[in-house]
Amino acid sequence: MREGGDIDYQELARFFRERSFDEFALISESDIQAPVGRRPRDLLPGCRAVIIFGKVMGDDVFSSERRTASEGVRRLKDELRTAGEELVASLTGEGYAARTAGAVVLRDGTIRGSLSLKHCAVDAGLGEIGDSTLLISPRFGNRLALGAVITSKEVRGTTRPERPCGICTHCGRCITACPENALQTGKIDLFRCRNVTGTIPGSLRAVVIRLINAGDKIPLLEPAINLVAGRSVPRCSECLLACPHYRRSDKK
Repeated sequence: MREGGDIDYQELARFFRERSFDEFALISESDIQAPVGRRPRDLLPGCRAVIIFGKVMGDDVFSSERRTASEGVRRLKDELRTAGEELVASLTGEGYAARTAGAVVLRDGTIRGSLSLKHCAVDAGLGEIGDSTLLISPRFGNRLALGAVITSKEVRGTTRPERPCGICTHCGRCITACPENALQTGKIDLFRCRNVTGTIPGSLRAVVIRLINAGDKIPLLEPAINLVAGRSVPRCSECLLACPHYRRSDKK
């Protein structure tokens, strides 16, 4: 980033290239059409720009060996978190407000990201949301893990990116592959998904779901959910593996 003015795209490109990230985009806050309550200005009222970035999930993340998969997921999360923190430090050092956007919130009786990263990625032209409810990139398929930084520093001289479309073929393979029938077209029941239920001991599951349904009425529940989410690793990847875009990657 440079002192004053707008965000320097070329410096951002160098930043991510040096850290071996596979994708990034810079988009004006006014071009974001994420769901109400999960937009950049809901987190940072003075937000003017969103920096969204991604890294392809390696084969280790999908390993059948639990330890290998856990290490791969934690390494990926660390890389996304570190890049976000470095960007925030640079922007705040210039006197701008900035924050990462990786937390989850309790809303409408379920768990959601505080900022909808996949909707921001779509608005930034990085892909399309498939029937699995996951982002599908035209370059990297469904293996792109996302992070984002929002800032009061302005981005100028850019036009709204064209949204890719027609990537998801609506073949239904992700829906059929889900072992818990958690997926319907474009919708997911998180309380059926093993990646959520797998983090909750079976004997406590009904109680935890009732607490989540109560949302922000329960003090400290949201910080506890974020703590668990930060340490969790995927229990199931069947919807990703079944997708015809799973192997579509420039790195394969």
